[in-house]
Amino acid sequence: MDVGSIPVLKSTLPRRLVRLREMHSLSQHALALACSISPSTLNEIESGLAKDLKVSTLLKVCKRLRVSPDFLLGFDLDETLVRAPLLIVARVEGKCRVCDHLLIPSEPHPSSECMMFLSEKGRSNEYLSAFFGFPLSAVTLFVEAEYQIRRHRRPNQAG
Repeated sequence: MDVGSIPVLKSTLPRRLVRLREMHSLSQHALALACSISPSTLNEIESGLAKDLKVSTLLKVCKRLRVSPDFLLGFDLDETLVRAPLLIVARVEGKCRVCDHLLIPSEPHPSSECMMFLSEKGRSNEYLSAFFGFPLSAVTLFVEAEYQIRRHRRPNQAG
């Protein structure tokens, strides 16, 4: 696949890859090792400088970051409907720096919990959008849907 002829591989792929890698608290080196690719290959992909991208490499990265190739490449139909991916947390016990949630080593911690925690503390959707790096329309849809789910759940839990 010739990267030079496909602009999305020079812009969308690197941007989303870096954001996801950071959300999973991984260094370039750690992600490269987890995907069995060379750190220089990952660096080239993240920099938008890769001259050739193998499908097998793309699939390894997608599997480790728990996203579809469509999302990573920017071919998803509607980016505003993408839910917050899992945020893989520290390897030791502690609390989330964002929502104070108790963390369990090697267990995924959904960034959606952090988003709702900040929303309930009065942070605006604009703040959440900037903080988590999601489109404002996606944050607004998510927060509204989550509040509706929580409202419907409360009466059932009380009885």
